[in-house]
Amino acid sequence: MPGKPQQIRLCFAALEQPEWLTERARGLARYLGPDIQVSQLFIGTRGLRGSWRGFRSLLQAGRKAEVLYLISMHPVRVLAAWLARLLFKSRFVVDTGDLLYEQAKTRGDARWRCWFTSGWEAICLRLPDALVVRGSLHLRLLVERGFHNVTFIPDGVDPASLRPMKNRRLRDQLGLKDKITVGILATVGWDPHLRLPSPGWDLVACLARLPELPLHGLVIGDGPGLPQLKELCRTQGLEDRVTFLGRVPYAELPACLGLLDICLHTALNNRMSMVRTTGKLPVLLACGGCLVVSAVGEATRVLKDTGMLLPFDGTPEEYGKALAARVRRLVTEGNFDRYRQRGPEIVRREFAYQVLSQRVEDLVQRLVNA
Repeated sequence: MPGKPQQIRLCFAALEQPEWLTERARGLARYLGPDIQVSQLFIGTRGLRGSWRGFRSLLQAGRKAEVLYLISMHPVRVLAAWLARLLFKSRFVVDTGDLLYEQAKTRGDARWRCWFTSGWEAICLRLPDALVVRGSLHLRLLVERGFHNVTFIPDGVDPASLRPMKNRRLRDQLGLKDKITVGILATVGWDPHLRLPSPGWDLVACLARLPELPLHGLVIGDGPGLPQLKELCRTQGLEDRVTFLGRVPYAELPACLGLLDICLHTALNNRMSMVRTTGKLPVLLACGGCLVVSAVGEATRVLKDTGMLLPFDGTPEEYGKALAARVRRLVTEGNFDRYRQRGPEIVRREFAYQVLSQRVEDLVQRLVNA
C-alpha cells in the first residue's frame, strides 16, 4: 500500500504588532488542509535588537520548514528568508499590501529615504519565490511589470468570530441613547501634503456640515495623527460631539462597532490607496456596518452596486461636502439595516478565511512541487 503523503511544513512569520498581522497569519492557517503542517513565528521586539532576534529566529525556522510565509516586506526578514533558501533549500513567500515607495512619498519621507525605499522594494519583489498581494489592481500592476509569480489574497476575516452585534448598554453608558452615531475604525495618521489627520478629517468634515442633526462621532483606534485629529475637532467646535474610544483589541471590535449607526471608510484618491483592500473594510462588513466608502482601490470592485460607494473625484473639501450629503440622506431615510445586511454576504464571498486559505494551500503546493 502507498505510504501516507508527507506533510508540507509551512511557517508564517509576522510582527506581533499591529495585531492584524498575527490575525492574518492565524486566519490563513486556520483552515489549511491536513497536508500542511503549520508553525507560526511572531516577533515581538522592534529596533535593532528585535531585528537581530527576528533574523536568527527566521533562519532557524527556514531549517525546518519547506516554505516560509512572510507577512510584510521587512528588509531583515526578507534577507533571512533568502539566506535560508540558499542554506536549506526552503522556499519563501512575501505577502504585502502596499506600494512601499508610494507609501513613503505619501508619508512625506525625506528624498533619500524614498530613494532607498524604491530600491529596496525593487529588490524585495525579485527575491521571493512568490508574491502575495491584497489588491487586484496591485496584481495587475505587477503582472504588467513582468512578474508572474503573484497571487491575489485579500485581507480576510473569520465570519464565525466577527458578527453584527448591538451594544445598547455601552451606548447608554457613553450618553448616546438619543444620538445617531457616525464613526471610523482607523489607525489615524498625518498626511503632510494635505496637512490633515487621515483618516479622521472625513468625520470632522461631515459633522461640521451637519450641526442641525443629532449626530455624535466615534473614533475607534489610535495612531500618530490622533493629537492632530483632536485639535481639528477643537478648532471646529466639535469637542463635545466626538468620543475617542482608543485602540480596541481585535476580539472586542464587534461590540464597539455595534455602537455605530453609520461607518465612514475613506481612502484618499492616490496611488498608494488604489492597490489596497485594507483589513478594516472586511471587518466593518463582517460586523454589519452601514458603510459610506470612498470609491478608491479594491472597494470599487467589492462594493459595486451596493449603494455604499461615494465617488472621490476631487479634493478632500469636495469629498467632505458629498459625504455630508450622503450622511444626511441616510439619516433622513433611517433604514440603516438595508445596508447592514449586505456586508456579511460580501464577506462570505470575498474575505472569509475559509476561502482565502485554499489560495494559500494551492500556492504552497505549487512551490513545493515545482
